[in-house]
Amino acid sequence: MRKILLLLCVALACDSIAQNSTNELLEAKKVTQTLHIRLSTGVDKKIEIRPDNETFKPLLEKRVFSIPKQESGVNLIVDFLNPLRYEISVSDTLLPDASAQAVTKFLEALTIAASRFGVAAASANKTEIPKRDVVSLEEEYVRCLIRDSARKEEIVQSVSALKERYIIDVMEQVRVAIENVRSKQTLKDYKEAVDQFGKEIKIQEKELSDFEKNIAEFKTLYLSLRENDIEDFVVSNKVLEIRRLFGDYLKSLEKEAEDRKALINSMKELLKQLLPVAENYTDIRPDENFINMKYLKAEEEKMRDVKTTIKDRSVNISKTKIEMITNSKKIADAEFRVRTYQRWVPEFTMGIFNSVFSVPTYSAVKEGDKLVVSEEKKVKYYGGPAAFLNLVKNSDGSLVNFMAQLGIGTTDFPVPSLLFGPGIRFKTKTPFAISAGGLLFRSNELNKLSKGSEINDSKEIDNDIKSSLKLGLSWYICIQLKI
Repeated sequence: MRKILLLLCVALACDSIAQNSTNELLEAKKVTQTLHIRLSTGVDKKIEIRPDNETFKPLLEKRVFSIPKQESGVNLIVDFLNPLRYEISVSDTLLPDASAQAVTKFLEALTIAASRFGVAAASANKTEIPKRDVVSLEEEYVRCLIRDSARKEEIVQSVSALKERYIIDVMEQVRVAIENVRSKQTLKDYKEAVDQFGKEIKIQEKELSDFEKNIAEFKTLYLSLRENDIEDFVVSNKVLEIRRLFGDYLKSLEKEAEDRKALINSMKELLKQLLPVAENYTDIRPDENFINMKYLKAEEEKMRDVKTTIKDRSVNISKTKIEMITNSKKIADAEFRVRTYQRWVPEFTMGIFNSVFSVPTYSAVKEGDKLVVSEEKKVKYYGGPAAFLNLVKNSDGSLVNFMAQLGIGTTDFPVPSLLFGPGIRFKTKTPFAISAGGLLFRSNELNKLSKGSEINDSKEIDNDIKSSLKLGLSWYICIQLKI
């Protein structure tokens, strides 16, 4: 029998998720500052991404980026897209990191084993401005109705002022202001247009305030109008009709003021949605044309799946409301993953363990008229499942990675065993690894008795045997292959 026995372990990895997770992290592009997204030009729109200051590349399939722990996180920035033309949404989902779970899984297996050893761009909608349903009250008609010349001119002037403010096409002014914002293609121009839109709101508020004052003046005159103010040629049965005409005119004015107020409030709400994008502009860096979308934080034992979607958006303007309408159809979407960078990537795999080594056995034999303890070395063939924890060195894109390995047999037949040693892992389409190292196994030894001790029966041997850890004298060779 050879003094140094060869232990052969062929481990066919069953945990393909762990293998894929390891390859994913080994292939991940390290990012320290920013992930920059933009929408490609041309007919066939695609989302492109650039880590730090490298070249933009189409995000056609799910890419993985890693963030060093000391950086804590990176900024996700997006080239300026006018929010009146496009809707861009970014969502991220926090998931358990499979590499971190590898350690947990192995520790669980180790805990179980320890007892046997004794030891987680669209176009704008052209809005058709609705026609007003207005009661007409011309100055000439008022002159015919009112007897007193002073009252006559007072009411005529009030109606004239109302008419001047009433015919203002507020919807058209708002549409022009919105289209001015919507036409901008750079963050700087957009910021200036949003500022101008804010000024337009103040102009409309001043116009509304003056309009409401004119209405209040007319209402006062209307309520003070008496029957004897009406010309004699107007027959008495027409007086009520004339009062109704004035009243209907007042109601139409008040409704117009309410509509304008509602439209101004809608302008204010729109401004609230436009300002966050405009605030990305700074005079310190006037040439920058991107916006900060999200801070992607690196978290221990977690990874982030980030999804970006871009859709067309249009604007609809009614008499009382402004709506941004998002097209249900996507222009482009893409997904990527962010993980915490690890210099040593833990990988948990299962495999089949086969070995050849010897352990002592004890029996009772006759020596003359005495019964004594006999010790023999017997060859044991060990086979069964094993759990492996590989610590794979991240060599930043290399196809071959050094690793340290710790393995544990998951059955007791014939004895539990621990494996440890270095190896190399090949980052191929079908990952595989080769390693070699030493072996620890549980061996039965006598406690108080020894070879040749006199005994009464074999039960004394069974009661005296204790289990202990012994260092195997042979090396093992391990081959791991994802199937």
